[in-house]
Amino acid sequence: AVWGEMGRPGRPPVEPRGERGRVGVNPRLETIYAHSPVFLQNACISLYGRRIRRQRFNRDYDRWVELFERSERWGPDELGDHQDRALASLVAHCYERVPFYRRAMDERRLRPADVATRRDLYKLPIVTKDLIREDPSAFLARGVRAGSLK
Repeated sequence: AVWGEMGRPGRPPVEPRGERGRVGVNPRLETIYAHSPVFLQNACISLYGRRIRRQRFNRDYDRWVELFERSERWGPDELGDHQDRALASLVAHCYERVPFYRRAMDERRLRPADVATRRDLYKLPIVTKDLIREDPSAFLARGVRAGSLK
């Protein structure tokens, strides 16, 4: 490849590292970056940093910060109530979208309303590594591809 043969003075040519680059970057882009002038490298890094910042500080970020700021002053009862609401929402989501939990709850004749508080957690099965290894796809919510997980 032309890029692999090119080298800058004092620096050996840079070859891509395997299938993915250093931090999941396309190896060809990594090679182009390594052989670009410094001003262009700086521009690329600035754009990459901006992309990461947008991913981290997306719309949900403000909502989470507001929740954390509010919840740091909650007493045990308020915190428990919030945890119970979040748990009920999570159990409903899992029942509707995650095959393992749908099957486990159906076997126990449970509905999401039956696991509405922290005190109801004992009704759900304990998930072990062996259970996950038996059928990993059963733990993925419908519509989620395994390759899309970070």
